[in-house]
Amino acid sequence: MTPDRRILAVDIGTSSARAVLFDTNANALAHARRAYTMALPRPGWSEQDADLVADAVIKVLREASGMLAEGDVLAGVVVSAQMYSILAVDADSKPLSPSLTWADTRSADQAVALARIASADLSRRTGCPLQAIYPLAKIAWLKTNLALPDAARFISIKDYVIFRLTGQLVTDWSTASATGLLDVAAHTWDAEALALAQISADALPALVSPRHIIRSWQAEVSQAVGVPADTPLIVGGGDAPFANIGVGAIGPGTIAVNLGTSAAARVLTATPQIDAAARLWTYVADVDHWVTGGIIGSGGAVYEWLLKDLLCPHGDNSGDDLFRDADRLASSVAPGANDLLFIPYFSGEQSPGWSPGAKGLVYGMTLRHQPRHYIRAAIEGIVFALLRVVRAIEDVRGGAIEKVYVTGGLNRSPVWLSTIANTFGAAVVVPRSPESSARGAAIIGWLALDMAEDYAAFAQPEDLLQPNMTIHTLYQERYDAFCALNHHIQAFLADRR
Repeated sequence: MTPDRRILAVDIGTSSARAVLFDTNANALAHARRAYTMALPRPGWSEQDADLVADAVIKVLREASGMLAEGDVLAGVVVSAQMYSILAVDADSKPLSPSLTWADTRSADQAVALARIASADLSRRTGCPLQAIYPLAKIAWLKTNLALPDAARFISIKDYVIFRLTGQLVTDWSTASATGLLDVAAHTWDAEALALAQISADALPALVSPRHIIRSWQAEVSQAVGVPADTPLIVGGGDAPFANIGVGAIGPGTIAVNLGTSAAARVLTATPQIDAAARLWTYVADVDHWVTGGIIGSGGAVYEWLLKDLLCPHGDNSGDDLFRDADRLASSVAPGANDLLFIPYFSGEQSPGWSPGAKGLVYGMTLRHQPRHYIRAAIEGIVFALLRVVRAIEDVRGGAIEKVYVTGGLNRSPVWLSTIANTFGAAVVVPRSPESSARGAAIIGWLALDMAEDYAAFAQPEDLLQPNMTIHTLYQERYDAFCALNHHIQAFLADRR
């Protein structure tokens, strides 16, 4: 009997490490998860202990590898991870700083200062607007505020985990493309970006393809994980680009929308399509694909805050019960939320306006409004903010979006899904696998191991939710009002800064 080949995909998130076992068709068979903390020592700071994350990955790999059935063969391990992270390490790759996560904006002043002297072409080459979320500005902060040795190097949390596993320090094009330091078309470090960060290429890891394979593990890690030391480790890439591949949002007119702690929209392209207006970012997805998109930073976190801290429908609700109750309440309100408008930029705006000083707003409140109206308005407001990103993507692509693949923790909510379909005026697909980034990593892994020719080999059946075009017309009017209100409130705030 021919043994069944399996691949183990590890997804390094900001709150947990997940390992998912997939078959050769990228069907999930088993998974394991290990949570870890994110420290918020000051406003705008968001950091993690790199060894805490790496230890969790080793533990989750051990747990998941133990789920292999008798006779199964582990063909390889592949990695996807949170993007934008950066930490300083010494000459022996030991951490000199915490890992600064995507949510860390302590480098806002450095970003503003660097933007003043950067060329207009920098973001067109790197695909990244010069903003505080990117490691370019974060490296400048680390160099200014920490007493780092001359031999210090700057790496992502994913690079550090792979170093802990294999002893090799490399970074893939995908992860590197979300640093603001990579020429995303040439797959090389950008000379101007390096000069702005005041580092040389030697201060960064060696660049490799997302399909690059390392065939030797650290002996003690191999033993701890329970896999042979020569098990292929496919370096992989960023969780956001891999999510597009994992859900099947790979064709013309398709887009992936993530509804997680933050919210984002992305399209996969066969050439780098960079927004000349710097509203969007462009990252490397794979050896011959890129993603263009934007993140609003105001998704599930704002929604959860509204439910738990402000409305709290039943006081003792938590977790899934809270969101199910919110769904029920929102479903009892007609689209339009009884004329409430919700501006969700409670922690500033990222794409497409890149305004860290932006604020949130609930407009149109009257005595007749109840908690259910505010819940409905919040859902609509977050989706309207996403539509601003989608409109910019359509502008860059030169074509309308026809199909939306929805991922993230809120993608099982009928209210959220119907609001997206009716707002975008496009069919919505809910992926069958909830682990979209891990599945994308598994697909890249199988391609790297020559087990398939292209993404199409992993296509899945799709269930479509079609838009109600009458409600779409209403939402077009509400979206126009949302944009006008947002413009006026942010201009009002800017005048007083």
